[in-house]
Amino acid sequence: DFCLSRGLGDVYKRQEYFSSLNGTNGLVFVDRKIKPAINECKKIYQHIRFDYSNGELTIRNEYNYLPLSAFRFSWKLMAGGELIKKGELTDIEAFPGTSARVKIDTGTSDSGQKGELILEINAYLKKDVIWAPKGFEIAWEQFTLQEGKVNPPVEEKTGNGGKLTVQKKANEIGIYNDRINIVFNKKAGLIQSWIVGGKEFLEKGPQINLWRAPTHNDGGYRPKTENEISRQWVEAGLDSLQHKLKSFKLVEEKNGTVSVATTFVAQKTGNKSYVEYTTKYIVDPSGKVQIDTDLKPFGNIISFPRIGYTMTVKSGNDTFSWYGYGPYDTYNDRHSGARLGRFSGTVDEQFTHHAYPQENGNKYRCSWVSLTDNEGIGLVAEGMPFIESSAMHYSLENLSEAIDESQLKRTDNVTWNIDYKTYPIGNRSCGPPPLEQYVLFAEPVSFSFSVYPVLNKKTVQ
Repeated sequence: DFCLSRGLGDVYKRQEYFSSLNGTNGLVFVDRKIKPAINECKKIYQHIRFDYSNGELTIRNEYNYLPLSAFRFSWKLMAGGELIKKGELTDIEAFPGTSARVKIDTGTSDSGQKGELILEINAYLKKDVIWAPKGFEIAWEQFTLQEGKVNPPVEEKTGNGGKLTVQKKANEIGIYNDRINIVFNKKAGLIQSWIVGGKEFLEKGPQINLWRAPTHNDGGYRPKTENEISRQWVEAGLDSLQHKLKSFKLVEEKNGTVSVATTFVAQKTGNKSYVEYTTKYIVDPSGKVQIDTDLKPFGNIISFPRIGYTMTVKSGNDTFSWYGYGPYDTYNDRHSGARLGRFSGTVDEQFTHHAYPQENGNKYRCSWVSLTDNEGIGLVAEGMPFIESSAMHYSLENLSEAIDESQLKRTDNVTWNIDYKTYPIGNRSCGPPPLEQYVLFAEPVSFSFSVYPVLNKKTVQ
């Protein structure tokens, strides 16, 4: 980036930047920390290509001068993000423009291993060079050998927590047993309380969210929108939707579950465009809550910034873990430079401090995501089959309104987004809008995911 920075003098070591917008289009921040996009660039630029089929790996040398003997090659096999086997590839030789082939015995054909199996190939420098040390990773690739459900690494429990008890009050409905303690607010139509491990987990329950803090590729937000993408979001009122509850229905099902169905209309005051959606919560005696959503847009809405749910979580739940693309920001049009696997870190570590505050921190194609305290107690969200997710110590409103780092107001609470899909990043800083196949068009959609407590004090990592 081409700009000036100064420290704001707080404990979070934040920076304030001074630059024109076009001065912040680089792959490295002005303080020389790398941006998530640099990993995508490195992956695209790698000069070693891999192909794997029927147990044979083909390694293509696309260098002009270097032979493959200049690199060390290895492989590893992972099941649900857990390493189960690894090995070295020796005597790999191919001159520029040619390929080498080698057999890899992963042992998966008759292993009976369940779940998603990923084979990863890595190439490293054999010797120090003037720009990188020995062992620096030059190229890599992943291959999905077997698709399958990836469960979070929590202790399995058999049976359930017993018959669900439904407690009805004037404006509240409590549903509980030994596995779950959840309260719905009938007037708001939302989850009001969720006790996990004897503590309140929620500051504000999950609600449909169709807005994100626009990126500069989107066109920005404050002081004004710069192009048609974020402009049409604002014109459709997506930045200030008012959610009006139309119906609330409780049913105690014969199979032992309890369902709560709500219908809302979301619309900015005075705007002709609106969204109608139904949310059905199916509470199971095991403690799992399945959330089914049907959503329909009406009026002049072209695309959505995101479709999903957002909630505010009590302070102390600061460990964010997931199985999906990572470990940095990933989106539907920017994840080829990320690896598919299991990752974990603090909520603060997921936040990317751009010179101009904007959407960041998303994790793409997640089988599951969890937010827990330091004992591993919290909630897990599972995709059906996949979700996207992000968590941060900043409110969506603050991230949208802030025009520089000094205006960001960190909170102890956590904003947790669980999304069906999000709008792509694109390359609009100096190019066309995102490719059509990635755009989140405003169309009727149905999606589901489930959420349940982690109560066993085993950290989900």
